[in-house]
Amino acid sequence: MDQDDQVDVTSEAVNGKHFIFVAADDSFVVNSPMAGWAPKRNAPDLMGISHGGAVRCFFQRCSLGQDTADINHFGGLSSFTLKFNDDCFGRIFSELKRSGLPTILGEGQAEELHELEKAIQGMSLDEDMLVLTASDTVAADSFDAAAEAAVPARNGRRARQAVPARNGPDELRFLHFAGISRLVEVRGQSLAPFEVVARLAGALGECFSHQSRVDVSGTAYTAGCALRAHMVQRLGGPTDSQADGLLAINLKSTLLSLQLPELIRAGVAFGLSLHEEFLFSIAYARSGGPEFVLASTLLQLRKR
Repeated sequence: MDQDDQVDVTSEAVNGKHFIFVAADDSFVVNSPMAGWAPKRNAPDLMGISHGGAVRCFFQRCSLGQDTADINHFGGLSSFTLKFNDDCFGRIFSELKRSGLPTILGEGQAEELHELEKAIQGMSLDEDMLVLTASDTVAADSFDAAAEAAVPARNGRRARQAVPARNGPDELRFLHFAGISRLVEVRGQSLAPFEVVARLAGALGECFSHQSRVDVSGTAYTAGCALRAHMVQRLGGPTDSQADGLLAINLKSTLLSLQLPELIRAGVAFGLSLHEEFLFSIAYARSGGPEFVLASTLLQLRKR
């Protein structure tokens, strides 16, 4: 790959959220403002985007490796534990840049998020560079964490206090049951194999830590509960934990046909306030057409 096509990536946790940073003057960043890049605090030479936002905007054409190890690995991951490393982001960004995405965007062919999505779908890419393997991921908090026993001080090491079991919220368990392998299309059978996973990553936002999932005012909990309420209403199914399997099975088809007004109504009925993070996450989940325009309008009204 030509050195000019290389996109160098670093990542950092900022206020508990995971961000991906790229040089502010890189054409990949300069020509894709609709992705939501923002200057890094105290480092204006870097522009950042959330992990979920980066996956939402740029990973739709990705596919999963088909080696046994990769199949088993991704089969055990959910949207709460699918976290990519810097090298993975750098490879995907660089392939998009090498294939001409900055030029396409710079010519004014895409100004909104749904137009970026269409531009990437229409590109000629080296599909092998977009195959995701187990080595592209890093660990995140498990959805249900087992209790940890106390460890006494020994051989100069500090003692460690006991940690109680920490289960993820029951309202989001259906998302935990929806394994990544279940949500991804087979390479060659879809123009955007990773579309559903990308939309879900954008909607849930920061969700890799236990705290981010149980925070009832956070994006992951709010968007996840709104999605659950919408699916229960749509499927006419039970509302208790027995519904989790049914909801997980139907998650892919729901996200592909998601209508924003229905989701907002379900969220309101569930008792969710239309705060900014919720609206932004839903705009990420289903961008394009009147749904995206409505979400954008509501976001602007909330900012006034």
